Amino acid sequence: MEGKIWKISGCNLFLQIGDARSEIELVPNIFDMKLKSTSLKSPLLFEKDRTNSFYFSKKLDMVIEDKRQYHSSIGGIYYFPTWKCLGINLDDEEFTLDVPRYNLGKIKGNLYQIQTLQVKEQAKLYWEYTLKPEK
Repeated sequence: MEGKIWKISGCNLFLQIGDARSEIELVPNIFDMKLKSTSLKSPLLFEKDRTNSFYFSKKLDMVIEDKRQYHSSIGGIYYFPTWKCLGINLDDEEFTLDVPRYNLGKIKGNLYQIQTLQVKEQAKLYWEYTLKPEK
């Protein structure tokens, strides 16, 4: 392994929240162009809002250069700069409350396991990738 250059391929991101593990489909260019800095530390503590429509993380800082949105879609993962937290949308939003957010990605697959978790849950992010030596 010494002196070789390794290339990452097949990179996937997973979120483990409570006992539910889900793959995350990130928005294009999130690491190359949009995410400038973050104070993201694992594990994260999430808490459901009173309507059970969102899980919100404890405060964290992110600097993102992208177009802000004012709505969320079910399964989406967002950063809310006003509140300085991540949000996981668990249900269709009836009202957006005019709160700006940045779309980071979407949870792949069924949300049922995440929707039925406790009010407070701990979450971890996991990367899965393959290392191949460059020729």
